[in-house]
Amino acid sequence: MKYLYCLFFISTLAFAVDETGTVESFEDYVKIRYMPSRMEHFDNKKPMTELKSKGLTIIASHDNSIMTTNESIKQIYHRAKLLHDKGTHSNQRFFHVSFKTIEVSYRGDTISLDYVGPSHTAELAQYEQEWLSLYALVYQYLTQDLE
Repeated sequence: MKYLYCLFFISTLAFAVDETGTVESFEDYVKIRYMPSRMEHFDNKKPMTELKSKGLTIIASHDNSIMTTNESIKQIYHRAKLLHDKGTHSNQRFFHVSFKTIEVSYRGDTISLDYVGPSHTAELAQYEQEWLSLYALVYQYLTQDLE
């Protein structure tokens, strides 16, 4: 009899879990990073600098609905993805130079975009302009609560 009650309890529990579904969670973030050149880092002891904000996205697995998310990180991710999908991810043309990076992760997908400085080339002008615009948006988002 004891086993029958145990079996009934386990089957009831399994049915309840099935009915409510499960959730998937992702740690979303947006960050900007300054990476010094090799010489700046080793000879001048200049550190890597990073500013980061984290958020959480929770998705109900049974209907794929978003239960909670950080809308600012989501919007920044979509802007970064548009720039990333154009095919250029950096304007770096030489090794061991200092550069800045925008890195955004949303729902497990991470995008990284680099910027060295003005390249003075026509083929990178649009990337550089859009990167600087995105950087201004990210910087404002990351520092708005620090002022």
